[in-house]
Amino acid sequence: TWYTGSAGWMYQLILNYFIGLRRRNDELHFEPCLPDEWDSLKVTYQFKTSNYIITLKNEAVKEGSRVWKGDSSLNTDIIKLEDNGETNEITYYLK
Repeated sequence: TWYTGSAGWMYQLILNYFIGLRRRNDELHFEPCLPDEWDSLKVTYQFKTSNYIITLKNEAVKEGSRVWKGDSSLNTDIIKLEDNGETNEITYYLK
């Protein structure tokens, strides 16, 4: 029905353009477009046996890079997906 199709397109619109999430092979790329009024946004993403809890923060990074995995600063804006069966916490600073 058109309800199913509309829901699918709405999901794609929110995920790909509003949140800016794109998966290419085993990598996640972000180009978020969040309103300035929003402090943060949290997304849970499952990759095979692993879960990624990704927090997009609408603030400037204090030190290091814009992307953090746990307590470690990553040297890239691209998140490498691993099938490690764990819950991985990612923080992405937008400014």
